[in-house]
Amino acid sequence: PPPRAAAEGGASVPRPVSGGGSFAAPRLRVGDSPRPMPRGSQATQLPMMRSAPGGKAGVSVADVKPEMEAAAGVEKSIAECPGTMNGCLCRCACHKQPAGDASAGQGQGDAEARSGKRSRSPMATPSSASASASQPAGPPWNFRARPLTLRPLMEEALVSWEMDALALCELTDSRPLSTFASYLFERVGLVERFSMDKVRMARFFEEIERGYKDNPYHNRTHAASVLHIMHVLLSMGGVAASCAAAGADVEDEERRVALVQMAGLLAAAIHDFEHEGLSNDFLVKTVSPKALRYNDCSVNENHHVAAAFEVLERPDCNFLEAMDASEFCLLRGLVVDMVLSTDMADGNAYLKRFKEAIEVAAASAAPSSPSTASAALAPGAAAVA
Repeated sequence: PPPRAAAEGGASVPRPVSGGGSFAAPRLRVGDSPRPMPRGSQATQLPMMRSAPGGKAGVSVADVKPEMEAAAGVEKSIAECPGTMNGCLCRCACHKQPAGDASAGQGQGDAEARSGKRSRSPMATPSSASASASQPAGPPWNFRARPLTLRPLMEEALVSWEMDALALCELTDSRPLSTFASYLFERVGLVERFSMDKVRMARFFEEIERGYKDNPYHNRTHAASVLHIMHVLLSMGGVAASCAAAGADVEDEERRVALVQMAGLLAAAIHDFEHEGLSNDFLVKTVSPKALRYNDCSVNENHHVAAAFEVLERPDCNFLEAMDASEFCLLRGLVVDMVLSTDMADGNAYLKRFKEAIEVAAASAAPSSPSTASAALAPGAAAVA
């Protein structure tokens, strides 16, 4: 391949080629965001000694020693970078330096690597990392104690239909569910309205998050994503207000809507708790202990909700202890119904019922005369709910 030094704007170091001689390759620099390289790659191997015309060596070790030391430092930095566990090398803060200050940034990165204080945030800069390090430590759900890039992400997710769940996972040290759930319960006013214990709430969501396995799909990041879309459906989509009739036993209208909202958020957070990545059909056909326990009926879904409520019943995790008994029973019933409804085997039946409700609502909303229009809207709305 032809030399690329001029295009990349970096100094060149010789690199061996199979046909003899050497060619110029761009020098690796800490701020360059290179592609991930395997250990022992050509960029970090000493060049082979080859004879130049006249019997003189074309390259000596002394000539390239500084460059090789720099390349080895980059490889060591990549190997020690916490982002390698997520396969994200070039996005980590330890590889990004301000323009024109590569040497100073490299020294700072090396010092951080030795002290173990390197930022784990893929979106952080050295300035933001140092700023966040000065903040007081706190529990993982306390967004004020996290890097400055985390709070804007969650505040945007609070009022947006989109959220980068993978970035949330990286910014929270693989705790996206417990962090976002506790933040959400506090920001939408559920903590204050239902007199929740914040410490127990944090511990509950941490235990639920620990129950999510490292599955390719049914994992804690997926749960955080479902929690977000449930929030925007309930709040921005108006579903909580439309379904407030489900909490008819609660007299206060605002509290009724809030209870339905909390049920939806709680169901979203626990809906795949302790999922093993196996389908209900597989569990039933293999006569698994779960299938025997739940009589082959929605095996996974029954376990998700039952195991989650067992966690909630623990004294150190019961953040709903202050709730009225009748309200808790109503909440539990809604959560159980919603989690069991995630069994895709029942999806067609739910879709059929939904279409029938829409048809009834459309027929009720088409009055024979304008004078009866307002009277027909109420039954239609009730049918949809």
